[in-house]
Amino acid sequence: MTLPADWPEQRETLRCIATHVLARARFAASGRFSLEPTAGGFGTPTFTTSDGSFRRLRITVGAGAYLVDEQIAAAGAAARYLPLFGTTIAAVADAIGVDLDAEFSAGHESPVLGDPDRELDVDPSAVAVVAAWYVLGAQAIDRSIDVLTVRAPSVARVWPEHFDLATDIEVAPGRRCNLGASPGDEWYPTPYLYVGPWGEERPGDDGYWNAPFGAVRGYADIVDTEAPLFTATAFFHGGIHRLGA
Repeated sequence: MTLPADWPEQRETLRCIATHVLARARFAASGRFSLEPTAGGFGTPTFTTSDGSFRRLRITVGAGAYLVDEQIAAAGAAARYLPLFGTTIAAVADAIGVDLDAEFSAGHESPVLGDPDRELDVDPSAVAVVAAWYVLGAQAIDRSIDVLTVRAPSVARVWPEHFDLATDIEVAPGRRCNLGASPGDEWYPTPYLYVGPWGEERPGDDGYWNAPFGAVRGYADIVDTEAPLFTATAFFHGGIHRLGA
């Protein structure tokens, strides 16, 4: 899937929505802010609201890009679709009851909200890229953990601070690492997979460890292959094998 020409801007807009709309909404209700991949995008897990109903908020693609507000209460279930083109973060937050003035942080590198009244220009293809990247990353992580039977894996979640899908695993007694799929950042502007050891060890050949925090494999080097899932899984395998040997 081709990245939009303005990918960094699209990515950061979605990261801001993920942090200051979705994560804020979940945090206000449950004290937790992690997100998860959803059909066609990303969103909150289902959480319980103050009135005892169940709610899920997600970003998805239809005729355009939308925030979907799904609620299940005693009176029945309902969903609202809020377009993300030509609106503002303030308007979307207000529509779903999110207080942008409330103190909130998803980590010390959380994106700055900026002007909440700036007009949003969310490209549906950017949402589709993020969705597909998270799915590929999650599948590759699952296959890596399953095949190598590593110890004590945690659940892969979308962390709004860095807007990445990530988990951590124990590859050997006392030795852990992160496995993740990032849509990019200031250091590496396009999506990439990464293996991030918690310690200073970088065993095996130096060619694999190509990043300050561990190892990365870029978007084109994954999706432009004949078997992207195999390539992604092999990359994670490489890090786990080196660190666990």
